[in-house]
Amino acid sequence: MALLVAACSISVLCMAKYIPETYGSQLSERLQNEAQELVQELGECTNLEDCYALVDSFSLEMDALASINDQDGYLIYPEAGGKIDMSNDTVAVMKDEDENSQAIEDELLSGIMFPFTIQNAGERYILEVHGNSSPINQAASAIQETLPTILTGIFILSILCSLFYSHYITNPIIEISKVSERMAGLDFSMKSDLKRNDEVGVLSESLNALSGNLEKTLHELESEIRKEKELEQKQRNFFASASHDLKTPIAILIGHLNGILDGVGDYKNAKPYIERSIAIAEQMNQLVQSLLFIAYVENGTVTPAFEKSDFAELVRRSVGEMSCLIEDKGQQLSIDIPDRAICWFDNGMMERVIKNLIENAVKYSPVKESIAISMSQDRNADIKFEIENTGVTIPNDSLPNLFEPFYRVDASRSKENGGNGLGMYIIKTLLENHEASYGICNTDNGVKFQFCLTASKIHKKSI
Repeated sequence: MALLVAACSISVLCMAKYIPETYGSQLSERLQNEAQELVQELGECTNLEDCYALVDSFSLEMDALASINDQDGYLIYPEAGGKIDMSNDTVAVMKDEDENSQAIEDELLSGIMFPFTIQNAGERYILEVHGNSSPINQAASAIQETLPTILTGIFILSILCSLFYSHYITNPIIEISKVSERMAGLDFSMKSDLKRNDEVGVLSESLNALSGNLEKTLHELESEIRKEKELEQKQRNFFASASHDLKTPIAILIGHLNGILDGVGDYKNAKPYIERSIAIAEQMNQLVQSLLFIAYVENGTVTPAFEKSDFAELVRRSVGEMSCLIEDKGQQLSIDIPDRAICWFDNGMMERVIKNLIENAVKYSPVKESIAISMSQDRNADIKFEIENTGVTIPNDSLPNLFEPFYRVDASRSKENGGNGLGMYIIKTLLENHEASYGICNTDNGVKFQFCLTASKIHKKSI
């Protein structure tokens, strides 16, 4: 505000000083130009009477005092009298000036002398012209009188402008600054509510957009970090479980081999221990192969090779290869599958899924229980597969954990059946590579697992 008051005050003072001077300069220049034209007209006159008429007309038109003097400086017209001082181009004080002559002189501009000669007469005369300074003096006086009012008005206007500026510019900037400070502290809850069409409004909208994008990006980053930590934790748990599952059989295997080498006690009959060691080694080999397969699938070394094939034939073939296990436990098998079910899938991966499911059903169902396998295909070519085994149930709180690696509902029973806790995890991994939906639940008679292959999703992945 102070700067605005100072600038306006300086401008008004400069106007008060230079407007009269500028106006006087312009008036003198115009007077001089018109006087030069008058001199030319006077030079064309043949007698002084004609000159007097021209001088009177000029004085009325230009609101100036024009007079004619002889070459000695004595006034001839309009009134004879005193002598003019030619050395300093000023009018000499008339000898017969009255009491108002000083006031009149104060209202006259400096005189301008123009010599001229009347045509055919040969005598030289001097035209003296004085401009009227009263308009200039009146303008200067008016400015000086109104100067206090103008300065007061400037001060009041400055206050009003400051209030307007504060409301229209400063307050919005302060609000935007508060939002930016919150953003700097990673707090994106505060938004700018400014609704304007100028640059401040554009800045407000840009800041809100930036806040939204940063908030979205930060949440995505936090989600990625959380997923990364969960993955790292799963990997640590995975390797810890794998190490634990390998540590025990390796210790047993080493103990058997040392006992056989020493030939002490029961180890003198080495054959049973060698057979048991071979069985342990085979279990360890299965575990290692499963771990390698999982690693290859998860890191992309092994990817699905989708091809259009008959899924019903794959199920029939897998059931035929696993039928001996079912017969050994005296279990009943029922199958309900169509003759053909053409869709896109990876034959090797889906064959492993079907066989793992049948193997789990046979392992964990008691003797002489039943296993039911059904499959259907709808008009969209989506495949739905179900397998249910009776005589066993899974605790409901264990169902969500079945697809975790090395998870066993009953660890001791799983080891007796030769399970390593990776079967369901492998099934989950392979089905997710096919973007299939899957689930497991308890039924009135046992446990049912089902999955669905969506033809449209698999077809997109196969392209």
